[in-house]
Amino acid sequence: MARKEATLYHKTGDCEDTAILFASVLEAKHFDVVLIIYHEQVAAGVDLPGVSGPYFELDGSHYLFCETTGTSWDVGEVPNDVSVVAQDVVQVP
Repeated sequence: MARKEATLYHKTGDCEDTAILFASVLEAKHFDVVLIIYHEQVAAGVDLPGVSGPYFELDGSHYLFCETTGTSWDVGEVPNDVSVVAQDVVQVP
């Protein structure tokens, strides 16, 4: 069973699992999405033109942070333990 399907089936997953699932859903809806890797954690990022806030940059696009492991985070809200400088920002294939 692939990670996305396992996360749906078990209704749980770590940050990598939920970020990949979330990014896949957004990508299917034609959003420009990346994975943001920091301190051995993974989050999703989405490019929303016209929306401001802290962002991660890749190839000139600005990606708002999307925390997927909790329910009280807004798009663009960055947890205190996350630097706006990520270790890596990678395009979702």
